Amino acid sequence: MNRSRRIDPFSAAALRYHVPLLVGIVVCVAAGWFELSRAREGHTVAWVYAVEWPGFAVTGIVIWWRILTGRDGTRPSGPAADSREGDPSPDDPGLVAWRQYLSDIQAREQASEVD
Repeated sequence: MNRSRRIDPFSAAALRYHVPLLVGIVVCVAAGWFELSRAREGHTVAWVYAVEWPGFAVTGIVIWWRILTGRDGTRPSGPAADSREGDPSPDDPGLVAWRQYLSDIQAREQASEVD
């Protein structure tokens, strides 16, 4: 099932994504500016924050764009996606070995409970 859908950026529903984005960008730019001023005053750790806050703003923009365009990170559905999913065949050597391993562990646990 593909849950991705495109959102019209000019719709009222998109407003719930635009407002937090704008607030977040303003906060990130203000915090970055504050940290840049602190870094120029000699606080060496503030240089990291001066770069980090604009990075948060860019990350928010990328997430906002992916939500609006419908690229939410889910795997696509269809014949190509279905061929990669599903149960392995019962005669898969790895699956047979795993089942044997589990049955050996279960037999050891049952033997230790009896003693």
